Amino acid sequence: MRPQKILKVEIADIKLSKNLSLKNEARLSNSMGQERLSYIKFYCILLTHFFGWWLKTLILRDYWLCSVMSIGFELLEYSLEHQLPNFSEYWWDHWILDFLVCNGLGIYLGMNTFYFYKTNKTTSVSFATISTRRGEQKLHVEEKQNSRAI
Repeated sequence: MRPQKILKVEIADIKLSKNLSLKNEARLSNSMGQERLSYIKFYCILLTHFFGWWLKTLILRDYWLCSVMSIGFELLEYSLEHQLPNFSEYWWDHWILDFLVCNGLGIYLGMNTFYFYKTNKTTSVSFATISTRRGEQKLHVEEKQNSRAI
């Protein structure tokens, strides 16, 4: 007796499922398609690295802080390689492509965005260091004057 009859399950066409799996395998084994897909993923990763560091630089406004954070993130990727397989990269991918090209170029162009739009570089002063209300007002007036000078 056939198993389909015992289980009262009718399978319309067993060959259809085999053909579908063969089509999927053929589509996945297409070397040209795989290469194109890997290039698209590669460029997406490069663009997200670049624009991510460009945006972080616009927020943080400091070369050294962004560079130290970039090194920290690359070291974090090294330490998490055993848990996240997508962090497993060649050394040149970590340091040349990620750190120097994408992150470095994003940081550099992020800082040049300020020079292009002629915005002033902010200096952060903690309000805890200013003891009086008059000192806070004085700092506020100085910042206004500096922004008008540009």
